[in-house]
Amino acid sequence: MLMLGFGLDISGIASLPIAITLWSIGVLILIIWVIYKMRLKTSPLVDQEDIESLGIYPATEDDIHWIANEEKDAYRGDDVMPFGLLKRWYKKHPACFWMIKRKSGERVGNIYMLPIVPTTMEKLINGQIQERDIVSKDLYSKDQSDQIRSLHICSLVCRKDSRGCRTCLISIPIIVRSICNPLRLETIYSLEASPEGHNLLHRNGFSEICKKEGRKDKHPMYSIGFRDLVKNIASRIPEGEKQEFKKLLNQSPNPTDLPNQPIPR
Repeated sequence: MLMLGFGLDISGIASLPIAITLWSIGVLILIIWVIYKMRLKTSPLVDQEDIESLGIYPATEDDIHWIANEEKDAYRGDDVMPFGLLKRWYKKHPACFWMIKRKSGERVGNIYMLPIVPTTMEKLINGQIQERDIVSKDLYSKDQSDQIRSLHICSLVCRKDSRGCRTCLISIPIIVRSICNPLRLETIYSLEASPEGHNLLHRNGFSEICKKEGRKDKHPMYSIGFRDLVKNIASRIPEGEKQEFKKLLNQSPNPTDLPNQPIPR
């Protein structure tokens, strides 16, 4: 909220001609507008230090409890994944789950992407099943990383900080590299479950491939080629942050084990 602190005695204005009164009001409005614009320029809407403190971290088992609780606030009905199911997915492939945290350790968001086997992924794409129908055997394990051709973004939740979504997006190459061989990855899928999700998908070039009508989950399904997604994101971030994207597009990195330290940005 902007607070303007100044006083003006206008008790004599009523005795002036109407033209002068209107002119005075116009000048007053102009003064208020100028002060308002100056305050906007000098008062950032987001604390830059706060933005720079965000980082992407591999999730721990304790984080799964936090993710389950956050989903209860972010989603409704069958879109909320049960804690037991999240835990089983995590045990099958821990590298799929990532947290957005501040340097202080405060958790502000999460993202998890599932490597679903083709037969089950086809059912999810067509709307025959919903996300909560996916069981452990429907996921590739860490030892099967070279077989993965697609990933499904099951959830991206950010608390109190829209910049958390940006942190997730520019870290996608790192997340993907921890799950599979990125040069073998072809497609990223995601459901649209909220207006925010709709905007995020469209801004980053996803296309609707299955309408919500007739689907078990009642949400439209979207997809994008992985390399196209990386290029779209890279085109919208500062030059100094494109290093990971350039490495991903021009080299052939192997999948890595989960790091013990936060991912540098």
